[in-house]
Amino acid sequence: MLLQLFNQQHTALTKTVSHKTHQERTDFLRRFFRDLHKRAGFKTLPDPRNLGPKHVHAMVQVWREDNLKPATIQTYLSFLRGLAKWLGKNGFVPSPADYGLEIEEYQRRKVWTLRR
Repeated sequence: MLLQLFNQQHTALTKTVSHKTHQERTDFLRRFFRDLHKRAGFKTLPDPRNLGPKHVHAMVQVWREDNLKPATIQTYLSFLRGLAKWLGKNGFVPSPADYGLEIEEYQRRKVWTLRR
């Protein structure tokens, strides 16, 4: 239901997101909750309203064991921040640095080239 209500909205700006972002968030959130049970050792799937820092921390550990790139983990944390916002729980998903990731590892930079 949360996906139906909020997934088309940008999490920080007053605009909609692309179909690609919409689909990636949908796929990620479904996989996240499934993996909490199957891969992170939680006995039951938590109700999204009961999601807390321990769930996020457990999944970051799974992603690190899977050798996911820090930028990918940052994207996943961003998706979870959006979910937290939809639930009215702003702030429970800390920054990637709080999980031991260095900003240089996940911060994206644009490289502008000049055309002649």
